[in-house]
Amino acid sequence: MIKTTPDMMLSRSVFRSRRGGAPNITPWVRPTDWPEIIAPLPTEQRFVGLHTVFPNDDNFVALSASGDYTVDWGDGLVQNFAAGAVAERTFDFNDAGLSAATSRGYRCTVISVTPQAGHDLTALDLHLRHSQPELGQYQSGFLDIALAGPLLTQLHIGTQASGIMWENPIVFGNLERINVVRCNVANWSFAFLGCTKLQSVVSIDTAAGTNFAGVFASCNSLQTVPLFNTAAGADFAGMFSDCSSLQTVPLFNTAAGTNFAGMFSRCSSLQTVPLFNTAAGTDFSAMFGSCSSLLHGVSHPYDAPRYSATRFQIQ
Repeated sequence: MIKTTPDMMLSRSVFRSRRGGAPNITPWVRPTDWPEIIAPLPTEQRFVGLHTVFPNDDNFVALSASGDYTVDWGDGLVQNFAAGAVAERTFDFNDAGLSAATSRGYRCTVISVTPQAGHDLTALDLHLRHSQPELGQYQSGFLDIALAGPLLTQLHIGTQASGIMWENPIVFGNLERINVVRCNVANWSFAFLGCTKLQSVVSIDTAAGTNFAGVFASCNSLQTVPLFNTAAGADFAGMFSDCSSLQTVPLFNTAAGTNFAGMFSRCSSLQTVPLFNTAAGTDFSAMFGSCSSLLHGVSHPYDAPRYSATRFQIQ
């Protein structure tokens, strides 16, 4: 078995770009006419999210949290809910209390969730279908979200349970920025599945994370991500699959990883990859499948038969 040394991991890239030159990352710029949201401090227990209100009837919001919690809907209405109860609203474009119309044509509201006195925020579920009769799959209106919860162990955003996007009742196709300041979530699998407009990951507290399968799958506007804690991660399958705009990633700690199948499959813009520690890996199938912008490097441990280009299915 070929071992990787720290200096090799830090100084070399497994693959280089077919295009040549450095990746060209276009920084995301928050629209100036979006209402501001204030990210919570790491010690706080709070969710805040900027939500669209379009001039039609499709402005549904449903969520739940544990323990007992309070929702400030941002338009003057504040409601209390028991732990696990579903909070929902249908906004109207003409509602008082909303922001002025933005240059994109919608108005906005800032929704916040906090625990009631004597309770802690231990779970947050944004992926709940509104109770509107005969409502099919619809787009969530969240644009920009930030949250913190030192005791938060369950978080559902891009998916409820399934990793199949078209089986989910809601698609988070408007979400452009996320900031997970602090949490204690272990299972990040498909957390941001299908967030097709996601472009900015400010931070994401994954210190407790063990499962990163499909965490950013089908986030096809994402060009890069910051370094986050993956030291305890075992499953990285499909972590960035179908991220067609992804150009580069940092050197994640993958020393405990066993499953790397399809980790970057169909990342057609990916130009450079650092040398991850895959010594414990058992499944590398299609790890870089259809990464058409990558050129297989030379004189790296991944060039050995165990890590052959054929096995990675580079195309």
